[in-house]
Amino acid sequence: MTRFLAALLVVSTSAPGWAAEPAPILDDRAGATRLEPLLGGFDDPAAVVKKQEPEPEPEVPDREWSLITAHTRWVTVPGAILDLLFSDHTDFSNVSAGLGYEFGARDRYTWSFELGWTPIVPAAGNWRTDGDPPAGSTYVESGMHMISFDVSYLRQIPFTRDFRFFLGGGLGVGLLVGDLVFAEVLPTCEEPVSSCAHWRSATDEAADLPTRVLPVVNLTLGFELDIADSVMVRLEGGFRNLFFAGVTIGTRM
Repeated sequence: MTRFLAALLVVSTSAPGWAAEPAPILDDRAGATRLEPLLGGFDDPAAVVKKQEPEPEPEVPDREWSLITAHTRWVTVPGAILDLLFSDHTDFSNVSAGLGYEFGARDRYTWSFELGWTPIVPAAGNWRTDGDPPAGSTYVESGMHMISFDVSYLRQIPFTRDFRFFLGGGLGVGLLVGDLVFAEVLPTCEEPVSSCAHWRSATDEAADLPTRVLPVVNLTLGFELDIADSVMVRLEGGFRNLFFAGVTIGTRM
């Protein structure tokens, strides 16, 4: 009887309909372990591929050069500025010229050394300060000029290989030569003051200048164009004790 019961129990637990459900799969990431690499996997050169670093861009060398330059500029004091100081005045504009030496990297910077000549010669005529009567006007005739030397630094901003924008500034010293001659107008002077006559020589007097040595302040901007890699043409404007606009031509040394 005991053997029969044992056999019946074995048959019942092994039948498909009576089989126990399998244990669930546990999602235990905290207890997970990493798979070890195959032995010798990192020793095989073919199994390890080195990441290729990008090739550095080659440095472009500075295009350095030296130039001998010549310039001509139209210089002026605008009438609107003179109107702030004088009730009556003449026009003040002249043409200046000069020579220079420059060097630098044409795509980044330029050092400029200039020797210049600037006529300080307003048109001869009558000047009157605010508040003075017409008879208090003064006839002004100038034979004065400024010889100057200044050093400037120009920052270059290229658009193309041969065309660029620049801006810069500099300092220098100027020497005034010649005289500024004053003469009194006739006491019968009436409006318009520009038509008043003056004494021919009886009251002529050279201006007593406080100094003939002046600081030169230069602020400039403009465009440059290279021609055939040996000639530079510069269109410029700015302030150099007087407002100016002009052109500079340079040839490579």
